[in-house]
Amino acid sequence: MCGLIYTKRVDGKNANEDIKRIYFSQKSRGKNGYGFVNIQTGVYVRSKYEHEILGYLKRNPGSEILWHHRNPTSTMNTTDTAHPLCSGNNFKDHRYYLVHNGKIVNAQTLLIKHEKEKLVYSSILGKDKWNIPVFNDSESLLLELASVIEGVKEKKDFSAYGPIAFMMLQTDNVVKPLYLYFGRNDGNPLKINATKERLIIASDIEGDDVIVDRLYKISYEDN
Repeated sequence: MCGLIYTKRVDGKNANEDIKRIYFSQKSRGKNGYGFVNIQTGVYVRSKYEHEILGYLKRNPGSEILWHHRNPTSTMNTTDTAHPLCSGNNFKDHRYYLVHNGKIVNAQTLLIKHEKEKLVYSSILGKDKWNIPVFNDSESLLLELASVIEGVKEKKDFSAYGPIAFMMLQTDNVVKPLYLYFGRNDGNPLKINATKERLIIASDIEGDDVIVDRLYKISYEDN
């Protein structure tokens, strides 16, 4: 169980207090690993510690922020395995930043497949005593989703399985935002709340449930 939060202040005010308010209201979802992307400025920060990430948040105000707080299930709490996970240089023209709540049960199979596709994982910490790679299973979801969006594979070939609720930001290579994708299956919650002042998508808020098995997309070209 992890916590996802996206907030956009339509009125242009800082979203920092909204992020903090929602985080503390759903804090029990995850207290070991943190990160955010300030979509307005392009700042991308991850940390193992709450006090440190809250300090980064205070120093980097913005009107639109994507945030994650983690309850580790596949690895220990490290900076490299904290969300948002970034696709790095795996795709020529775009970068992707993923926050995910859930567990990808076929992550090891996807790792083998992705390595054959020349995709590089950044969250691998080493191997366990059975010589099996240890990494954040959410990174397999990131690369699988991004491959579909990039057109590298067909939607019907998407093969990440398990409980999923996610948000994923697509940018160009200078971190200019292009699209925000989000969705869920019936394994994990994700809700949306829109007012004149703000748009919020998060794990535990008052709002409408995101419809299962539907890929949503917000375009920044419309802003």
